[in-house]
Amino acid sequence: MRLGDFGENTPKGLIKLPNGETLLGKLIADLEKTTGDKLMGDPPASALSASDWRAGRICIVTNARFDGVYRKWLAGEEFSDKVEVYSNGVEIPEKKNGAIRDLYLAIKHFRLENDSLLVCPSDTYYDFSFSDFLDFIYKNNDEIVTIVRKMESRSEIKERLGCATLNGDIITSFVEKPVNPPSQFAAIPFYFYPAQKLNLINKYLENGGNPDAPGNIISWLLKEGIKIKAYVVKGKTLDVGTKMDVEKLKGM
Repeated sequence: MRLGDFGENTPKGLIKLPNGETLLGKLIADLEKTTGDKLMGDPPASALSASDWRAGRICIVTNARFDGVYRKWLAGEEFSDKVEVYSNGVEIPEKKNGAIRDLYLAIKHFRLENDSLLVCPSDTYYDFSFSDFLDFIYKNNDEIVTIVRKMESRSEIKERLGCATLNGDIITSFVEKPVNPPSQFAAIPFYFYPAQKLNLINKYLENGGNPDAPGNIISWLLKEGIKIKAYVVKGKTLDVGTKMDVEKLKGM
């Protein structure tokens, strides 16, 4: 909605980077390469099994308007046979399900209830090491994990991004799009959910949790006593949500 006319015909995941790669294409390529690399060595004793660690399925959730657009794009990509697409049936933005409800519906549709999930945004540019991020998950595979980045100023977070307060690598509090950010740590919407905690998504929705932004569930999880680990990145990130962001992307 914030992209205006540009967003009418182009899903944010297919916005192109300066090298011609799309945001989503870069993400999938990183997933394919990095998870494949992880299988080359012996996993640590506390790690997920190799079969769990492999990116055996990559599932895209989209709305009805862009379902055909994504499928057409995938048909021309070499990884098309490894990606599944689910349309939530929504055709107009005002009737959107929200990111968390879409996640729940996708879990049901793809029958992922017994899987550990890595949930990634298709509209976020990043230049941090995906391999290092997965190493962090590898060592904390019993915990919910998300990414945070220390911004230069709190004004970058204000009314736009989720904001976390940290104690080491543990999130102690979280506010979604605060007017007065309590810290400079912004949430970058990558989430790891271990299989044994996946049911918390449904519990959150059943308890009336806001299904919109994916970070909304974090503060609720903390109130439920669930530990959430933060992987702190230092590289560039950009939540592409406005026309100005699309212009910024051209310089990255």
